[in-house]
Amino acid sequence: MTATTGRDGAAGSAAGVWADPAFVERWVAGDIGPEALRTPRAMTAALIADSRMDVRHVVDVGAGPGTYLRVLLDAFPEATGVWIDASEAMLGRARTALADLTPRVRFEVGDLRAAEDLPLKGDVVLTSRAVHHFRPDTIRGFYGAAARSLSPGGFLCNLDHFATSWRETYQRIKPGFVPRSGGGTESHDHDAPPQPLEDHLTWLRDAGFVDPDVPWRLFWTALVVGRTPGPHMS
Repeated sequence: MTATTGRDGAAGSAAGVWADPAFVERWVAGDIGPEALRTPRAMTAALIADSRMDVRHVVDVGAGPGTYLRVLLDAFPEATGVWIDASEAMLGRARTALADLTPRVRFEVGDLRAAEDLPLKGDVVLTSRAVHHFRPDTIRGFYGAAARSLSPGGFLCNLDHFATSWRETYQRIKPGFVPRSGGGTESHDHDAPPQPLEDHLTWLRDAGFVDPDVPWRLFWTALVVGRTPGPHMS
């Protein structure tokens, strides 16, 4: 199977371009995510804080350099985290980027296609620009594994790309609103094309998440949030 990775890092096989440290460095250097995705990442932390959930453990799958994980650990200073990615090259990059948080972060190399084997147990499962690379059966398996692993009232937050019939129109006008991404021009493999947002919401509901929603969207990128059943949910 070819290497499959997310924009925030490798979420699939460690083979292929994501095994190349030079490719990883070029991708990170050209990524516009830290700026363009600042709002949905901050929104994730705000939504979770508003729930008044006692966040003790955060898991980031396809975590890349760890930007999303850092936002949550900064917002919840008592929490620990697990960084998961399939790329050994990205692991080195993340260890450097998260060096100041090392006492609170465990690093694991793991494949999203084997979600049942990943250490997903916690209060929040994050994933960013990774899930869209996979086939529907893999995505459903990941959502199911996360739902079974999260604590009651726990959050699944997927900041990702989704299929849309407006893609060509959005591509024409996007440069006027979002800077071009050098990282986005780097070629890497996909198991399947992105799937429609509506399908993801259905798969989340089927996995047992309560009333999943889309609190943020920009063109074909969106933040999808779901919660497991639990007390004091509003």
